[in-house]
Amino acid sequence: MEPASGNLLADQTYAVQTDGAKTFTFDQFTRSDFSPAFSPVTYTTSTLPSFVTFDSTSRTFTFDSDDNAIAAGSPYTIEVSARDGQHYVNDPAIVISFTLTVMAYPVALSSSSINNMQYLVGNSAVTQTLSPCTTNYLGPTSITYSMRLTDLTPFPTHGMSFSSLTILVQTIDQNNDGLYSIEMIC
Repeated sequence: MEPASGNLLADQTYAVQTDGAKTFTFDQFTRSDFSPAFSPVTYTTSTLPSFVTFDSTSRTFTFDSDDNAIAAGSPYTIEVSARDGQHYVNDPAIVISFTLTVMAYPVALSSSSINNMQYLVGNSAVTQTLSPCTTNYLGPTSITYSMRLTDLTPFPTHGMSFSSLTILVQTIDQNNDGLYSIEMIC
């Protein structure tokens, strides 16, 4: 069985979230001595990644995912086997493969600003609850948060704490007096 000319199994590129459901159809395989009296050519595939489906009747692959994690396994090699009913017993299947390269969606995070806080040593606690960071990525996300000083040193643990997007300031220690410039890291 010789492959038909034209749109065979060319390497493919898929961009997560940008491409949506992308399809790729390849041309029918033919054989010079193929007889219409026998079964048509049948197609099977190797094990496919979870975001790839294959319709053997139309010879169409569909790539669809909004999960950047699939890019970690890229590139993927996908094999297609073709057989016809006339030569099924005597001839091995033709196996052709293509490479599927997955590009992750560039994720942008944005955070809210931290308002100035004033605290007098020994007074009741002062708190500020921050808005969560937002992302342009539609797939599954897990955003973690931490705090640090803007000079990139760790967030002070004496008299200050950060939990569940809330900054708490309270101390009776005069040694903690000072100006602290802090930032949230998403």
